[in-house]
Amino acid sequence: RPDRLGDPGQRTLTDYVQRVARLDFRRRAPLAAGYADLLKGRTISPALLTTLTSETSSNDIADIVMGAIMERDLVVAHGAWFDAMARRSGDRWFAIVSAREQAASDVVAGHWTVAERRLRDAESLCSAALTYQCATVERRLGELYANQHRMRDALGVLHKALAAARAAGEWRRYRALLWQVADTERLRSSAALARAYSGEYLLTETGCVQQWRAYTTLAGAALLDVDGRAARRYLEQALQCAAPDLDIASNLTDIARLDPQSGDLAALQAMLA
Repeated sequence: RPDRLGDPGQRTLTDYVQRVARLDFRRRAPLAAGYADLLKGRTISPALLTTLTSETSSNDIADIVMGAIMERDLVVAHGAWFDAMARRSGDRWFAIVSAREQAASDVVAGHWTVAERRLRDAESLCSAALTYQCATVERRLGELYANQHRMRDALGVLHKALAAARAAGEWRRYRALLWQVADTERLRSSAALARAYSGEYLLTETGCVQQWRAYTTLAGAALLDVDGRAARRYLEQALQCAAPDLDIASNLTDIARLDPQSGDLAALQAMLA
């Protein structure tokens, strides 16, 4: 039945259950229990953790090891093995996860062209049944395009992902995409649209830790309108939810020129210390 809720004609879950049913459960049991403890944040023995995160050729435990490697953010460190296991499993979910994580590493290393290729390859595997993973892939692809000032490409992929996440009811992914669209509109110097999308994001996201992003985007939109006072109000709201970073410091520099206050220099020096 779960397969019928996904893409027409696919048997990913059915094939997985049937494959696992033929495996050695005596070998799987201790690793499965350890993996469950890992997901719950419980302490497990160093020896078990090593087994859970060590490459293996055994079909009996490979899927559990892949899950543990994902949980411990070790996909890039085991990239070649993870890709081989993903191909062996035939499950596009794993292939998309691998491409996403390796692309993130490429971006940090400055290999933007390689990262784009990985993300586009992952995007080609996407379908309605994989919206949960694909929304993040497309958000990061949109962010990569925006950072290269390829705004048309960025907004194209982001709006497509936004519609897919909304249709699938993936609201956490939807909110993340909503902010990414808002900030892309800011980078495009479209203050009105940046405010509109940021406003919708704030209506759907009540956590202070998440709201600071929207307030920072709103501060940037106010700066586009040459409204230093409004930008300062938004920046102060952002600082109530997050520690200052270079983006906030840069915004304060522009705000201080439009709406100078006596404590601006000291505040900026403290942020940069």
